[in-house]
Amino acid sequence: MLDFLGEKDGKAAFTDQLLGTLIGLSYSTLRGILYSRLAETNLNGIILPVVNPNEFLNSKISE
Repeated sequence: MLDFLGEKDGKAAFTDQLLGTLIGLSYSTLRGILYSRLAETNLNGIILPVVNPNEFLNSKISE
């Protein structure tokens, strides 16, 4: 686990690799949950697009 821990501004921080992986897993899980929960409703067929979690992470870092 220490391989994924770095330092930023003198404080402990997770590496971008770990954060990108966690964002990707979370978003993919959300996509699956929404797909299955909306299947029997008028909103069936609505899906979240596939996104690159690293691009999302980089856009948040640059803000």
